[in-house]
Amino acid sequence: MPLKNLIEQGVRTGVGIAIDKLTPKSRFSISKFKEVVAKEGGLSRGVFFDCLITLPDLPTFFDENSLSLCKAANMPAAQLDTAEVKYFTRSVKIPASRQFSPVTLTFYNTESYRARDQFLTWLSLFNSPVSNVRGAQDVKLSKADVKTSGTGLPLQYADIILTPRNQKHAETGRYHFYSAFPTSVGAVSYSYENDGQFHTYDVEFQYLSSTFTTKDASAVETFESFDINDAA
Repeated sequence: MPLKNLIEQGVRTGVGIAIDKLTPKSRFSISKFKEVVAKEGGLSRGVFFDCLITLPDLPTFFDENSLSLCKAANMPAAQLDTAEVKYFTRSVKIPASRQFSPVTLTFYNTESYRARDQFLTWLSLFNSPVSNVRGAQDVKLSKADVKTSGTGLPLQYADIILTPRNQKHAETGRYHFYSAFPTSVGAVSYSYENDGQFHTYDVEFQYLSSTFTTKDASAVETFESFDINDAA
């Protein structure tokens, strides 16, 4: 090959290498994506979870059999309200209070109606449908200060703990809802045409506050709950 052609080819090759170095490489890579997912233990799936409802003064009110009937859970979004103030005719948004949307758990209904009856009884502790007695407090009280309804049963606020799990059923984190109480027990319908369908119902809870802790942060406690006795 003549010397002139060799020089031209070398120039073109050098220019091509320089252009390749200057051209940014795409960060969209399937291999990179798979590496990131594998490093984080895989993608989470919503089919592995369990829930726990604890009432301090009624430890046997909800047993393991009742809570095993929980088939779905809707975790609320985290929300921070903002307040607007005016400054030189401009609106400035300032972070305000936290908002906690209701949490909803869905349960299978059995022919004994036991779990559903427990939720209805819990609801009645705050407002009896017969005597219309009301006496709920805003926060969880100590055992010595527990109020009672007209039936003589204690008004109860519960802690709800929902535990997501990985495909090996190992715990990956924990949602904790403090001072929760039911505000709605969903309806069940009856029809001759529902022969192949099983009853489910939703239970909606309000609560004081909530936290989410990953398994790696279990040593760090960042509870957002408070006790009425702490303020005394």
